[in-house]
Amino acid sequence: MTQSLRYTLTCTGAVLLFLVASAAWAGGNVRVRQVPVADQELVDAGFFKVVTGKAAACCIPDGSVDDTLGMWSCCSGFAVSGSTVCSNPSDYGTTWASCRHVCGTAPVNGCIPSGGWDDTLGNTSCCNGAVPGSTWCLNPADYGTTWKSCVQKCQ
Repeated sequence: MTQSLRYTLTCTGAVLLFLVASAAWAGGNVRVRQVPVADQELVDAGFFKVVTGKAAACCIPDGSVDDTLGMWSCCSGFAVSGSTVCSNPSDYGTTWASCRHVCGTAPVNGCIPSGGWDDTLGNTSCCNGAVPGSTWCLNPADYGTTWKSCVQKCQ
């Protein structure tokens, strides 16, 4: 199954579940109640982007971790180059089943704008430099060594 089809089916299922649950709940109730789509702690920590409206989008915000198979998708449509890490190394380049990557910010005029997320190795670069102390790595072993899965926030 292609990534886009799986993504479409996942989002469609989530929307249908939400609509059915909302219709059943709203039967005799006049008050509007917000139905959480993710654990509030994860939303508060910035791991999920809460999109309001009639149909919520399923996407992962810049600077957060996304699955490589495409069950979810980066909101920006851009994954940080080289940030893919697999808990089972044999999945890399084959099934991708245990792999994750960091959602990045798409370049604008050749650089990553302020507030965006960029790779640490310099495949792309921040327009105005990186925020000191903002670097983190999907694979902690990369910090201070290869920097391969590391990202930084742009000023």
